[in-house]
Amino acid sequence: MASRHRTTADVLHNLSVESELNAGRYRSDSVQSTTSSIWDDMSTVKSFVTERVFSRRFYWFCALGVMAIITLHLTFLPRSSWSRDFRRWHGLHLTRSDVRRSYLVVSGIGNMYKNNSNEEYLDAWLNNMTSLNGKHPTSINSNANPELSQFVYSQFKKFGFQTEQFDFEMPNPKIPTSLWIELINSQDGKLVYKSPLLERDYKTPAFNSFSGSGIINAPYVYVHHGHNEDYDTLKDAKIDVSGKIVIIKSLLSSNYTLSELVLIAQSRGAKGVVNFYDFTSVNNPSSESLLGGAISRNTLLEGDIWSSTQPSIISLPVSLDAIQPILETLVNYGGKNSKFQDWDYSPLQLKASFNLTLANSVTFESSDSKVGKGTNIVATMKGILNDGQVVIGSRRDSFASSNPLSGQVILFEILRNFKRLQQMGWKPLRTIKFVSWDASCNNVLGSQILSNGTAKGKSPSMFNTPTIGYVDIDGDAVTGSHFKVDSNPIFNHILKSDSLYVPIPRNSLQFKSLLELKTELDSENDDDDGGESFTTLYHYWKLQDNHTINNFLGQGISKSDAFVIQNHVNVPVIKVGFSNDPKRDLSTYIPNSNYFSYSWIVQRQMDDNLLLHGSLVRYIGLVMLSLTEHYVVDYKTSSYLNHAMDLYDIVVNHTSKTLQSWGDQEVKSYLISGSDIYSDLKSGTSPDTELKVVTFSQLVEQFEVLANHLKNQLVIFDDYNKGVEDGLMFDYPWYKYFKKLQHFAQLKVTNTKLLHLENSMKLTDLEWQYIGIKKPFYYHLLYGIPKFDILKPQLYFDTRNEMCGFPYIVDSIEEGDFELTVKWLVIVYKKLHYLDKKLA
Repeated sequence: MASRHRTTADVLHNLSVESELNAGRYRSDSVQSTTSSIWDDMSTVKSFVTERVFSRRFYWFCALGVMAIITLHLTFLPRSSWSRDFRRWHGLHLTRSDVRRSYLVVSGIGNMYKNNSNEEYLDAWLNNMTSLNGKHPTSINSNANPELSQFVYSQFKKFGFQTEQFDFEMPNPKIPTSLWIELINSQDGKLVYKSPLLERDYKTPAFNSFSGSGIINAPYVYVHHGHNEDYDTLKDAKIDVSGKIVIIKSLLSSNYTLSELVLIAQSRGAKGVVNFYDFTSVNNPSSESLLGGAISRNTLLEGDIWSSTQPSIISLPVSLDAIQPILETLVNYGGKNSKFQDWDYSPLQLKASFNLTLANSVTFESSDSKVGKGTNIVATMKGILNDGQVVIGSRRDSFASSNPLSGQVILFEILRNFKRLQQMGWKPLRTIKFVSWDASCNNVLGSQILSNGTAKGKSPSMFNTPTIGYVDIDGDAVTGSHFKVDSNPIFNHILKSDSLYVPIPRNSLQFKSLLELKTELDSENDDDDGGESFTTLYHYWKLQDNHTINNFLGQGISKSDAFVIQNHVNVPVIKVGFSNDPKRDLSTYIPNSNYFSYSWIVQRQMDDNLLLHGSLVRYIGLVMLSLTEHYVVDYKTSSYLNHAMDLYDIVVNHTSKTLQSWGDQEVKSYLISGSDIYSDLKSGTSPDTELKVVTFSQLVEQFEVLANHLKNQLVIFDDYNKGVEDGLMFDYPWYKYFKKLQHFAQLKVTNTKLLHLENSMKLTDLEWQYIGIKKPFYYHLLYGIPKFDILKPQLYFDTRNEMCGFPYIVDSIEEGDFELTVKWLVIVYKKLHYLDKKLA
């Protein structure tokens, strides 16, 4: 009964137990469910981790594979030089040798005399220039012949180069409207003879530009060559030239310019000058009979345009034929013992029966102004490197109307061949400027004005950019067969080596005439070996005069644009051409005469096949490539200093008496205190010895000590520069790229030094203040010409060509100015000391 009837407590107990059992069952299911979820999550994580690990390993293996491939490629990567990398970067596919070889090919090497386009173009341009000149009596500037200037400009543009015109104003030379020379009977005033003042078949007047004008009538005196010694001989014979007209027989080769001869005559009191050349006496008179009618014109402007001098008296040039009737009135007297026995004519008439009348009525080229117009034309070929440029130029003006302007034609052909190189993929390393100079015949006014920066529209980069060199082609570049080179000695090695690649035919008239003069060849000359049909310009030059180069750069180039560029702009120059040789050539060159023409070149067989013109195109083009295509500027500084000291030795020997007299003279301290030469003198003195007194001889000795030291240092510097050039060509593996950077840095540094070598010869304003004279237009310390002085003895003029080194020191010694000589020594020493520090 009891079991059937449960109490409430039992029921509650049973419910509690069931509830706990159910709760336990629920917890068991929950745990089981949670455990299952955890395992599922762990499986997912494991799969994820496995996938990530595999992915990372894959990428690592890929990266390592790429690195292995790169390493493999780098291991076998070709070695490369800075030069090769530089050329690849700028798209230069032609090496230096390729460019030179290609230039010789495009200029006609290999097909000479067989459809040679080089000579064909030269012939066409020579005819064009002659035709353009023939349209006007003269071509002295752009005003006188605008068609010529326009033709040159159009040709430069036609070649595709950037071309600019720079106009400038110049004092216009007076062009005569009427002139005459008349022989008058002094007894009755009747006309006896009137001299013709035109060359046959030409309308160019017989004038000297910048001559005085007017009409004069006076007795005349023959003064031989018009030198000071000639006037002294006349004075000793008690013959007075004052108030008279003097007749001068000019020399083709003279230490005087015509303007100097006229200034001397003016200083002696002459009222007028008539000058002539006897061209027929140089060669066989029978073959030169036509040259008796030739008139050689000239300019009487002297010095730079801002401080120029010119005579005020009338001066007229005449031909030998025209002056002959007047000379025949001069009777020879005195016999063998006469002071004038070596003169061609007597100075006076036997009886003073005749007078001369000179008339020179002039007008200015421009009717509305007394100022002429000149135009320099510049074409630019842009280069890759910006550290320097190369300039080449030639004049296009002329006093005559038949001039073929050989130099301008050669410039055209070089331009055309350079353009053909460009079409083959060549790009010059450095910018090249081609200049057509105007007004060069009138004392190189065009280059003076443009280089001084006074031309309208002047290009600021004309000479402000450092210039490696200037190559000058004379307007009359081929006047004979004598190969003539004037150059700064810094380029001697280039000039000789490049001549090896220019062929000269052995059967040419020029080479045969040279062999005739040289009956026995030098043992080192191999011209006769191998039976070749061609020799080279190098051997032609050696056979001629053993590679003579005029390194004096004085009187020989004084009337050329090269003189302005060297001595005003301080840029080293080269001047090349073929000059007249009376011993070999069939005819005589007559400067500024209408007898010098295209027909004269061909008919007189001066260059009938244009071999010499073509040789200059090839040679000058190669020289230009040598100047622009070397990474390191190709200077030989040791040659430069060696020549400078040779010039110094000439100065010392020439002025030895004066220098010896100054040897023991004390140099005042205010002249040298604080100077480099004084500091070096003190440093070379024993510590126990006090340098109280400095003598002039001590200064000279110290100067020579520094010069000799610098000679050795510059040899080392040249060797170093060659090493820098070789380093740029040296191949390195890729991991030594820093070596290429090192070579590039050396290149920049050494080129900066070299390109400022000539500029280091310039004086600062403070240095001019120390010297105490006004800064002249030409002020190169090394090169120049001793200034013209009418009162100097004949010996001074005879030796003036040799005294072109250290011109300011020469002038100060000649004037006996001790203090000024000391100052110049101090300045030159300072410049050499600077070179010693910067270059060595």
